[in-house]
Amino acid sequence: MTVKEFFVYCVEGEKAGFIRVLDTLTVLPRKNLDYRPDPKSKSGFELAHMFANEFAMIEKFLNTGKWNMKEEAHVSYNNIDEIKSEATRAIDAVTAKAKRMSEEDWESEGEAWEKMKKSEFAFDMLFDLVHHRGQISTYIRSMGGKNPSIYGPSADVTMADLMKQS
Repeated sequence: MTVKEFFVYCVEGEKAGFIRVLDTLTVLPRKNLDYRPDPKSKSGFELAHMFANEFAMIEKFLNTGKWNMKEEAHVSYNNIDEIKSEATRAIDAVTAKAKRMSEEDWESEGEAWEKMKKSEFAFDMLFDLVHHRGQISTYIRSMGGKNPSIYGPSADVTMADLMKQS
């Protein structure tokens, strides 16, 4: 398996976890999404925005090889359904783009916060997204929700529940 194929495998494998977290957030009252455990922390709603915005950043970088943190405007969404729609679109676009890329293009150098390969940027952002998904999952109970399955059962989703979904 090439590095590019491994990236596609990882994104395809992580997609369901991102969608389950967003699905969990859609049933919470909007005011609950403003929860933050500390004034320095992002709110649940702000973290959810990152799912859509950062997958879109990966898409842009794979397409252009350019991304400037100072010039990029993050899209602001009105609700979790909008975030879920854009995150799903961007995840699918990133997966499709990576599959179509030649190995040479995948390993080509671009410019973000420093010169880096497209492959490095894609993995850096994916790891950041997984980190933020974990961060928001620690907020869910405090926001009044139940933690979804990300990598298997949670205290709120049993193995029996998962077996029913199969």
